[in-house]
Amino acid sequence: KGVELAATLPRYDFIPSSNIYLDREYSGFVAVNKIFPVGSTGIQTSRDGYVVDFEKSILQERFDEFCDSRLSDEYFRTNFGLDDGRNWSLSDARSKLLADREWKSMIVKCQFRPLDIRWMLYHSSVINWPRPEVMPNMLRHNISLIVPRNYQGDKFDSALVSRFITEVKTGESTRGSYCYPLYLYSTDGLFRTKANDAAPNIDEALLARLAKGLKLNFITKGLGDLVSTFGPEDVFNYIYACLYSPGYRERYSNLIRNEFPRLPLTGNQELFRALTHLGSELAALHLLESPKLDEPITEFIGGKNPEVEKPSWSDNTVWVDRSE
Repeated sequence: KGVELAATLPRYDFIPSSNIYLDREYSGFVAVNKIFPVGSTGIQTSRDGYVVDFEKSILQERFDEFCDSRLSDEYFRTNFGLDDGRNWSLSDARSKLLADREWKSMIVKCQFRPLDIRWMLYHSSVINWPRPEVMPNMLRHNISLIVPRNYQGDKFDSALVSRFITEVKTGESTRGSYCYPLYLYSTDGLFRTKANDAAPNIDEALLARLAKGLKLNFITKGLGDLVSTFGPEDVFNYIYACLYSPGYRERYSNLIRNEFPRLPLTGNQELFRALTHLGSELAALHLLESPKLDEPITEFIGGKNPEVEKPSWSDNTVWVDRSE
């Protein structure tokens, strides 16, 4: 027997809703991509093994060789698998990089995976999708929110923060993740930002709504005192706390998976103040900047030079060697 579906905003789902009132409640929240107007998916190099490395010096040596005109294109195809592809030519890439005398300054830190920061040559000659409309903002002092548009896992666990440019699968490996910088800088139209003229990447109407509800004045940089003012980083920390709320994740679990997460806006100063504090602490931990990390709660047992062979979990222990 067929089931009649009620076409409801904003998704017009093709499956029956188990709780139409919960749908309406969640639909009244603000989607992350509406809170932060400027954002994109992460960088896709199409040749991570060559463009990304754990050591900056190795990348510099590698691309010094790449720019060596005495070496043929065939050498790089044979030894590194750098074949021509869609919208990318090895010969053109080498010429373009060689022509840029400042290319070494574009070897920068990259958030490659959660808690995994590597080095990347962030240059359009060797990256298929560099996201120039977003990523140059992360070459200056900044912080970004990394979230998926949707996900396939059993539960939502893909929200992250970063100080660096991000790879497309940093936060979600099956569908990819989006990067939303908190601050925007003027650029030269390519990859390099200009003067220190950061502006908050937060919707102005949303800020006005928050300011009115909280009865606080908005300042354009940093943190407010949360007594008379609030700033961009307070909003960011509030959002990050909401995304990690167990109650939020459980209550809206079936709704978060289908679109960008939607967040409730509060007009309660006390609640806003408490969540910004929690979000700030959590972000510092995920950025590896928290002083709490100076006192680890774990203990390593094993040799002096352990080799990660096959990570596993059992008996309340993370095992890194290959068990029989």
